[in-house]
Amino acid sequence: MAIFGTVIGIDNTNGDMIYRVLMAQTNIDGSNISGEWQFRKMLMSKDDLVNSLNRTKYINVCIENNSIKGQAGSLDRFKIDSSKCNMRPVVILSELITSDDRTVGYKIVTYNGEVKNIILKELIAYCNRVTKSGGVPIQNAIFTPETDGVKAHIKSYPHITFFKETLQTNKNKYAEQTKTSTAKNNKALTKLEEVFSKEQIAELRAGKQDGVEIKIYANPALTPKQMRVLRKGLKQGVNVRPIAIPEYKPECMTFYIADLANGCDIRSYLSPKYSLYQLSELSLAAEAGLDISKIGNPKLTPTEMQEMRERMQSSLYKNIEVANDGSWKSWR
Repeated sequence: MAIFGTVIGIDNTNGDMIYRVLMAQTNIDGSNISGEWQFRKMLMSKDDLVNSLNRTKYINVCIENNSIKGQAGSLDRFKIDSSKCNMRPVVILSELITSDDRTVGYKIVTYNGEVKNIILKELIAYCNRVTKSGGVPIQNAIFTPETDGVKAHIKSYPHITFFKETLQTNKNKYAEQTKTSTAKNNKALTKLEEVFSKEQIAELRAGKQDGVEIKIYANPALTPKQMRVLRKGLKQGVNVRPIAIPEYKPECMTFYIADLANGCDIRSYLSPKYSLYQLSELSLAAEAGLDISKIGNPKLTPTEMQEMRERMQSSLYKNIEVANDGSWKSWR
């Protein structure tokens, strides 16, 4: 078990700087964290913090030229202008990732010493609110709002790496990986009038006008509506090959295309056996980094999936117990 500290806020009390500190204990291997956490919060004077820094690693402060300095964002970022924004910045303790290194959330600590796991989209929403109010959302990270088509995102400071916690999940045995036979579709295109209906031919011609690869959806077994959905997906720049087969309902194709356009990895919930409402639950589970194998059975109703997903999500994304001595003054 390793111990590290974090400054989570600074108060000026009658001219004296009082540092709000969270001490954390967990298993650390490089930048990877596994196992349980233990937390304790306390208040420290400048001398107390200097003494602590000489004994313990801190993730966002260090001693430089006999002074306490921020090493992942300036400590001035803790200051607030109450005339603009009274929301104080949080500090990131770790990044929650999936086995394929996809960030799904963070473990954060607030000015009041509250530790919790938070889903990425919820932290992004918080960052947007604080930024629009003129405040700093995160002390030890850089938040960039959405601009010119680039999604809002959070990143660490240069030369600083967040601790990473990998969420354990299992493969969804009900997911299916399909492959579109463009060779067979190419052959069908040579017999256009013979094998395609007028409505299908109209979609193929529209695809040519759009400049997309019509061979991907040139399957006579696809309905004109399915072709239209696939064509529009290709026009968006989405790789629709995994769903370009007749077994997928048009509304499910549309759902997958929307997720793909938003950068989602649909492989864990890719199957024509899922209904639209089941896909909604599975997509939310994947976004949160939950174990889809536990709710991936197509025989489950959407309501059953929702109830199971919400239980798993509330078990993972929650406030975590933090010990203190009542006055935040000692943990020696």
